[in-house]
Amino acid sequence: MKGRKPSKSAEREAYEEAGVRGRVSAKPIGRFVYDKISDEDGRTVPCEVVVFGLKVKRQLKTWPEAEERKLRWLLPADA
Repeated sequence: MKGRKPSKSAEREAYEEAGVRGRVSAKPIGRFVYDKISDEDGRTVPCEVVVFGLKVKRQLKTWPEAEERKLRWLLPADA
């Protein structure tokens, strides 16, 4: 997100995509690369994801992308 620190962007995405609020780590805990499929033309674009830890304090009943997502809690090894 333009103008935000990466950790703050991750915090915002966690709210928008899963409705969770909490404290995000300032430093990344990992990263990975995958091919993202473009919605417009179906082409793939390499995408690097930087992962930040988030200590969840609460989960909201509604959030911006609730209708677009299926939410499941997993053990870290299963995620």
